[in-house]
Amino acid sequence: MLEIEKLSEKILYRVICELFPFNIRDIIPQKRIKIDLKLFIIDYYLEIDNDKFVFEFDGPTHFCNTKTQIRDLLLQEYCKENKIFIIRIPYFIQLNNYSIPLLFSENIVQKYQLENKIKTKYKNGFWDKKIVYPADFNSFGWTLFWKLYKNYINKDFSLISKEIFESLKTILPEIALGINYIKNEEKKIFIENYPT
Repeated sequence: MLEIEKLSEKILYRVICELFPFNIRDIIPQKRIKIDLKLFIIDYYLEIDNDKFVFEFDGPTHFCNTKTQIRDLLLQEYCKENKIFIIRIPYFIQLNNYSIPLLFSENIVQKYQLENKIKTKYKNGFWDKKIVYPADFNSFGWTLFWKLYKNYINKDFSLISKEIFESLKTILPEIALGINYIKNEEKKIFIENYPT
């Protein structure tokens, strides 16, 4: 089992090697692909057993930068059209037995036996003083964060949601208790749906 402190784009390579050890040589870092005559560099690419995977570590720019977000939408569409599994890992989520089924899907977890291979020292979902908070996201980034958060609750990944909520509330209470530019309905749902 691979033990890491906190997931990052650099450490993601080691994680993929641990999850898919029989194909280490086939993991391609910084793979270049062309989409609509534009060059895209993806974090990691893997082909295994007729399955194709794109792994993207979504750092803060994926939630704050419009150019990055447009690129993400184009890449998402490209992967869908070409039957490529795209695994997007937000920087505030850690890979472990609890979060891997949500990010990879149960079918992939079972097919490639991804259980019990990764252990992180950080929590499943978190915010700390060194990372970008949702208040700094642009409107598209906030919408993406809100969609992910609701998805964790809807799929009963309440531990991730609870840890995100608690760490936000501890570090920046004004974020957990209401951001002015969120629709009132979403603000109310966010606070009332504190995961238990």
